[in-house]
Amino acid sequence: MLRGIIAEDNSLIRKTLEDVILSFGSIDIIYSVGSGDELWEILEFFLPGILFLDIGLPGRSGIEITRHARLYHPFIEIVFITSHEKYLKEAVELYAADYILKPLNVARLKKLSKE
Repeated sequence: MLRGIIAEDNSLIRKTLEDVILSFGSIDIIYSVGSGDELWEILEFFLPGILFLDIGLPGRSGIEITRHARLYHPFIEIVFITSHEKYLKEAVELYAADYILKPLNVARLKKLSKE
């Protein structure tokens, strides 16, 4: 089973995202955090297989976290779930597995769980 982390500052969206991902049965969410700074600390000692990131996180942004993660963990899967379309080019340059705009597209997320 793939181990993952969710980083989303909106607690309702974070909980919904966690419930949806866990319902697929192929990804185990190990941590679910509300800021980029929390995630930064976790990535110092824990290597997940996949990150589900909001871009507009308090503290360090999802883009900043991804740049850091790519330096030390180049094969980690990154899925951006955000309301910011303007970062799509950066996400592609950082080899994001997907870039899902809010409101959450569950069907698209489910497709990822099967890949």
